[in-house]
Amino acid sequence: MYRSFSILSLLFFSLFISCAQQEAPKVDSQLILRFESALIQRDTSLINANLSADFSISTYSQPGAGQMLQSIVSRASAVSRIELADEELETLEDGKTLARINYFFEKGDSVTGSALVFDKAGKIAYVDYFDSLYQMDRYQPSTLVQELPFEFIDGKIIVSLRLNESDRPLRFLFDTGSDGLAINNELADSLGLSVARRQSAMMVGGNLNIGISSGNTIHLGENAILKNRNIALMNYRNQETDGILGMTLGRDYIVMVDFDKHVLKLYSPGKFEYDESWMLVPVRSTGVALVPSTLVLTEKQTVSGNFIFDTGANFSLVCFENFVRKNRLLVGGWKYESVGNMAGIGHSTTVYHGKAKSFALGDNLIQKDEMPVTLQASNGKSNWDPEEAGSLGIEFIQNYNLVINLVDKVIAFGDRN
Repeated sequence: MYRSFSILSLLFFSLFISCAQQEAPKVDSQLILRFESALIQRDTSLINANLSADFSISTYSQPGAGQMLQSIVSRASAVSRIELADEELETLEDGKTLARINYFFEKGDSVTGSALVFDKAGKIAYVDYFDSLYQMDRYQPSTLVQELPFEFIDGKIIVSLRLNESDRPLRFLFDTGSDGLAINNELADSLGLSVARRQSAMMVGGNLNIGISSGNTIHLGENAILKNRNIALMNYRNQETDGILGMTLGRDYIVMVDFDKHVLKLYSPGKFEYDESWMLVPVRSTGVALVPSTLVLTEKQTVSGNFIFDTGANFSLVCFENFVRKNRLLVGGWKYESVGNMAGIGHSTTVYHGKAKSFALGDNLIQKDEMPVTLQASNGKSNWDPEEAGSLGIEFIQNYNLVINLVDKVIAFGDRN
């Protein structure tokens, strides 16, 4: 009886192995040829249809990743050919599949065994060679680089830093609702910062023409130095802070925000190990982090949208005026509690404060009932039409410790002590 069971088990196991081998995913050779042609001809249009909706380069998602791809293809070393290192794909833990690619360049250099990763639909999710051009290695274990103590005053995360060769300590607001760095014009003059160029910047309510100082060095700590950075010079006025440190920090590091100990922990980009208690909410990275969320304003009004993860916004949740108008949020029976005013760039709008029935992040991983919400009314004069639904602010965010990980495209929420 024992012998019979062993034989049957062996036959079943052999059959299982045989089926597994037969079902091993294979590389789409036509896609590889299109990818090669795009690199050789420097023409991204040849593969745009084969890019995943979540295609990313380094810590950027679409549409920024697509713009970076165009820049890489047009400027990087000329590719003469690529070849598969292995015709079979490796299956990753998240369901994606990985092909090993060898690149050969016209000047004689080569890159071997670099991964080309596909989503579950067989489209390109990310390319290790492209990541490497931005000093990104998704597989290297992430390590602690620097701890930055911060002050938490009136809902503001304030860190100390130095600019360039100045020994003057500056107090910057850590504002994830901003994508870069900013400082007021007067302080910039006193530090010797000059305007390299001018450009238009999108602010809440409209666009603002700002000066840009280039080539700056940001000293956050002994091991955390941001080099060759642009800083926006603008009429930034705040008695408590000298400037803004935006999501640029999250593009260089994996950032843990420990509200219990008032410290930012900066980790090197790479494979980060989470404690099992962390709740991982997927985000899109477009310069800032966008959190897909569902707002249940009333029993009859449920809307979804991407909200900016905004540590610099002193509220729980605000819905921008166009999102409010398109979804008719002010005319569906919601009862507001108070009325106020929100000043933007070049205009101001009326806002209505109250409570939503509930608000959920991601796939209902985190939900809050009776969520405080502010709806921004349209004044009929603004041409500002952002893709974002609104901002998720510090009054909600501060209830959790956080890991902002744009490598994995997640923000992890942890319980506070």
